[in-house]
Amino acid sequence: MTQYSYGVSITDGSFSSNLGSTFEGSTGSITGTFSADGKSCSGKYTYKKSPCDDISVNWTATVGDSVVGDEVNITDSNFLSALIEQGVDTDEDGLISQNEAKAIDTLDVSSQNISDLTGIEAFVNLTELQCNNNKLSSLDLSINVMLENLRCYSNELTALDVSKNPELTYLDCGLNQIGVLDVSKNTLLEDLLCDNNEITNLDVSKNTLLNHLYCYANLLTSLEVSKNSVLKRLWCNNNELGSLDVSANKYLSSLLCRNTGLNDLSVEQNPVLVDLRCSGNKLTLLDLSKNYFLAYLDCSTNLLTNLDVTINTDLTNLICDENLLTTLDISKNTAIGTKDYAWSDDLDISGMPTLTCVSVWVMPFPPDSLEVIMDGSPNVVFTTEACSGVGVEEDIQYELSVYPNPVNGITTLQLEVPAEYSIEIVSMNGQVVMQRQFSGSSYELDLSSIPKGIYFLTIGSGEFVTTKKIVKL
Repeated sequence: MTQYSYGVSITDGSFSSNLGSTFEGSTGSITGTFSADGKSCSGKYTYKKSPCDDISVNWTATVGDSVVGDEVNITDSNFLSALIEQGVDTDEDGLISQNEAKAIDTLDVSSQNISDLTGIEAFVNLTELQCNNNKLSSLDLSINVMLENLRCYSNELTALDVSKNPELTYLDCGLNQIGVLDVSKNTLLEDLLCDNNEITNLDVSKNTLLNHLYCYANLLTSLEVSKNSVLKRLWCNNNELGSLDVSANKYLSSLLCRNTGLNDLSVEQNPVLVDLRCSGNKLTLLDLSKNYFLAYLDCSTNLLTNLDVTINTDLTNLICDENLLTTLDISKNTAIGTKDYAWSDDLDISGMPTLTCVSVWVMPFPPDSLEVIMDGSPNVVFTTEACSGVGVEEDIQYELSVYPNPVNGITTLQLEVPAEYSIEIVSMNGQVVMQRQFSGSSYELDLSSIPKGIYFLTIGSGEFVTTKKIVKL
């Protein structure tokens, strides 16, 4: 790679140099006078190769800089080879010119054994850069202000400055050694993946458009996500957080907070939660009564003495081993085992010598299609009857029927026991759309005024509370 760099003096009227330079092994001198605007100038200079040929080279310069030739300065041969292989070198001269670099808006140089990305600053029109799985220890993208998508995971970065990249919507810098990551200027970020680093503090309060935040396996001691109201996935495993508040994240569908030192966790404000993995903490209570769409639950290795999943009828995987449960009712969770994940068991109730009774939906149990792990739980008895001490008789006494469901207008609520009841209808995003009260054991509920969709009807009287999913047509 030939770079033309001369110690020049630039003024408003001209530039000049009495320095010689080397070109193809010969020494000559620069001649020429060029106009300047006081900030930058460009033109052509002539290199006289003694004793004959004149060689002209295009150049650009900024006041105070050296005059640099048209070729992009690329110091890493693997980077250059990757660019050539991708067809960036359109004139096939084995070099990358400024114009060739400017013509590129998407670049993928992943897994090319690159140690130095010097020259990337010439790609000023880049909107997407992928440089994953290389050996980069630094990455300067301060000139690449149009970047929207940056993937630089699995390198050797100890720092990453994205303050000059305000257009970023996607950033994946996982599997590095980054200690500090400032994303306060990246207000358009929708996806932030910074897992497996050494980050001690992460402020995402300015990133109000975040959909996905993967910050697991760092050194975080706290995490504030109250400003991220559209967050859908939060994976913050393996950080010593101590506490985690997700009450403002109404659209959260996946929460992974394993091994984070939590003493308590409330997911009652997350009605569309589908995937919850909170194992390896110190939880003594886990209320899942509002998580009607929960399909995957791993709450293993906690201090739970009670686990109520009777309302979570979409559950396909239940991992609750290494707790302090004495009974477990899964009689309504008939979907368990219907999803086959290579990385997960269907039902794990192992490591609980305290567990004596599991109420199931069919006998003999388990059926052939269902894998149950129960090592270390020698006292378990499966039964289709209610386990004693779980209050099932009271629930049966207050049994609620809703018909018709789905419903166009009026649906009837029928209970076994007359009482003073309160009714609450909640939408999928947690908004209360209707509240009613009635006395007796039957009530006609008019839903004609609410929009079509899926809702949750909660009815209560005293200590009795039950919830049904209803569909408005």
